[in-house]
Amino acid sequence: MIYHQPHNSRGNYNYNFVSYKDTVYKPHFHRNLEFILCAEGEVFVSVSGKSRVLLPKQAALVLSNQIHSFEASGNAQIWVAVFGEDYVPKFCSMLKGRQGETAFFTLSEPIFDMVKKCLIDRDGGLLLRKGCFYAICDDYLKNATLVQVKKNNDFIVGQMLDEIAERYSENISLKTLAEKFGYEYHYLSRLLNKGYGINFNQLLNSYRVEAAAELLQTTDLTVTEIAEKSGFQSIRNFNLVFKQIIGQTPAEMRK
Repeated sequence: MIYHQPHNSRGNYNYNFVSYKDTVYKPHFHRNLEFILCAEGEVFVSVSGKSRVLLPKQAALVLSNQIHSFEASGNAQIWVAVFGEDYVPKFCSMLKGRQGETAFFTLSEPIFDMVKKCLIDRDGGLLLRKGCFYAICDDYLKNATLVQVKKNNDFIVGQMLDEIAERYSENISLKTLAEKFGYEYHYLSRLLNKGYGINFNQLLNSYRVEAAAELLQTTDLTVTEIAEKSGFQSIRNFNLVFKQIIGQTPAEMRK
């Protein structure tokens, strides 16, 4: 099953960096961009159905809502940075409905050193980080043949993600989103199920559960109050969905 990551679909300079070893990430998608770099060994990466084994200093740039996965096993090490479009608005506007024929490219030596300084050693602030992400995008553009894409699935799902992020605590449905954006309900349903392996309720619940988990860890609100604030209509459904996604009940997480 393909899954969505709400925490990687936020803008406003949302950013995180992780170094992985012996890790498998199943197919997933999110709103923010993702930079994947092989630092050591061999790393298997798949982006939008195209796969490649990356060697050291070879990379992939995953654009908004592209389905991707990776596997780093043995002595392989992979560096992964997820960053919002706020960091590189000029790059995003340059694409204008285009994307590279491939997500894969080789990072130049100066940019590799910059990535290590900025992301690994965490040297510098926001402006240096923006410069680093722009440098990564520049290397991507030097290696990518841009092709025009239609108002495709990624764009439509992006519209839905924005609306869900804004209104997940309300009583929204796929039908209300279809009416707002002018799509057929069954078209959106097929798009999610066949293209992303997920249905609307699963997508909506991923946002609600993440919001609830944050409230459980940062507030003294009761579990019932948190369920209501997160958009769940009943405490029974809240407990059931929360455990399905998180692997434990809200009460267990709070402990």
